Amino acid sequence: MLKVQFIRTPKGEALAVLPRAEYEALAKAADRYDRAQLRAVERRIKDGREKEYPIAVVEAVADGVPPIRAWREDRDLSAAAVAEAAGISAGYLSQIETGRRTGTLRVLRAIAEVIGVTVTELTAPFEGD
Repeated sequence: MLKVQFIRTPKGEALAVLPRAEYEALAKAADRYDRAQLRAVERRIKDGREKEYPIAVVEAVADGVPPIRAWREDRDLSAAAVAEAAGISAGYLSQIETGRRTGTLRVLRAIAEVIGVTVTELTAPFEGD
């Protein structure tokens, strides 16, 4: 049973104070839980039930970078190189990346092939995972 004492700071913030041994036991349990969760995710990835994404792409998309641009930059590809390889203009790619245009399915497939991902990963990378 935890021996917790609750105190308030002068600014009104509530804090919980507990003996060091209890804190260390909670930290150890949390670490075991984190490792168990990581093993579960690794199993789902290995079994094909979950996808693995580069952290740079995840962070960029979370920060509001359009997925196409996040993937392109992760692959170290210039917009000009992707546009040329996909058979479109750099301006058109820029408009797709910024959301001013959606791009046809044919164009999105071409961009995805150049970057090395699926169309879904370009347009809605973390939905349904």
